[in-house]
Amino acid sequence: KTKADIRVGASVAQFDLRLLEPDNLLNIEKFSGERLSLYLRWPVNLMQHLKWHSGLQFQYHQGTRNNISSSTTQDETINWSEWVLDLGISIQIGRLSLRPFVNLRHINGDISNESGTSLFQLVHAKSSGFIADYYVEPTAFIRLRVTGLENRSLQISLVREY
Repeated sequence: KTKADIRVGASVAQFDLRLLEPDNLLNIEKFSGERLSLYLRWPVNLMQHLKWHSGLQFQYHQGTRNNISSSTTQDETINWSEWVLDLGISIQIGRLSLRPFVNLRHINGDISNESGTSLFQLVHAKSSGFIADYYVEPTAFIRLRVTGLENRSLQISLVREY
């Protein structure tokens, strides 16, 4: 945390991901792997319990395929980098912070196997969602993040700020 209350940080996580082909919803590719994230966040106090949030994040993901409906038995790896810009407003009610948000994302990635490499990118760059933080201590909280629209996701995080 800087003097201007800009938060600089990093995180590591594991992920499970399912990729669907828009033209063939029966072809599901499931991947599991790791993620490294670097971020800048800037919460600005608007009123006593109201804050404006902005953030810029870079993420790198790396994983391997777990077959679900594919007849392919080859080893496949997935790698992608992602830039995310988040904007939102939060209200603090006791230990609970509630924040609707919008974000813009850009993804470059590839899936590689013995046959070669195929590239992919995000179809819909805009998304929105909701974050609920429950503070168990002044610098530690449990976060539930739900993203809607075409980029649906659910994340549960245990966070400690230093």
